[in-house]
Amino acid sequence: MTTSSRNVQHFVHVILVILHCFNTGFCTEVDSITSTLSLRDPGILSSPGGVLKLGFFSPLNSSNRYVGIWYNFSETIVIWVANRDKPLRDSSGVVKISGDGNIVIMNGEEEILWSSNVSTSQVNSIALLQDSGNFVLVDHLNNGSTIWQSFEHPSDSIVPKMRLSENTRTGRG
Repeated sequence: MTTSSRNVQHFVHVILVILHCFNTGFCTEVDSITSTLSLRDPGILSSPGGVLKLGFFSPLNSSNRYVGIWYNFSETIVIWVANRDKPLRDSSGVVKISGDGNIVIMNGEEEILWSSNVSTSQVNSIALLQDSGNFVLVDHLNNGSTIWQSFEHPSDSIVPKMRLSENTRTGRG
């Protein structure tokens, strides 16, 4: 094989790998979700220090898809799940900021399966994953004030820096 045919073969291989990444979404890792930037399965939202990830996952022996937070070193140690009661049935899921400023998880039919469900008129809201493990919806234009946070909706895990407080809607701790 000549040097020039090896170069062409290498070039074609590199192009195929790049196209595969764009087609499958494996190269998708973002640091925020905005009204113009959504997170599609299998995309990942990373905390600033890369300690935690938020994304789509399937538990062992299940084809259902969930949106959750896990430590970077192990996708099996999930510390929070958004749509635990309404899993996605396939990999068509998307996490986005809806027109009313909420974080929503939608399936391929654009059905909302989960929402942060806050009354807000903040169309400039963005969603971020903090290194503490808190997934937050903030008002981007109003000094980054928190509109909603996952720490106020805990699952079965308590993480460092997490403060448990009384739920203002239910009155329970």
